[in-house]
Amino acid sequence: MHWTVQKTAPRVVWSRLFGREVLSDSGEWRHECEVEYLLALPKAERARILDGVPHALDRENQGIKAVRGEAAVAALKVQIERLRLKKMKAECGPRRSRRGSLRPWRAR
Repeated sequence: MHWTVQKTAPRVVWSRLFGREVLSDSGEWRHECEVEYLLALPKAERARILDGVPHALDRENQGIKAVRGEAAVAALKVQIERLRLKKMKAECGPRRSRRGSLRPWRAR
């Protein structure tokens, strides 16, 4: 018996990280999913996955830094923070002044 798997066409999804539409099977979307996953982790677990455990010999505990390098981890940390701020801004909504007019939102 021969099984065939039908591949569905990629969907167009909105990327918060890139601020535009991307395909659901693109590298950009895969990267955003990785950043979303890391952002959802507790800070200690995120640090362990990104930076690794000091003096670890096994690959699993060496972290992303051991595999991709320090520059890649630094870029991931910037993107995690950027996505965190964008999510916080979306949850808070527009800010209003004391007189009721809209003010631009700023991270504090």
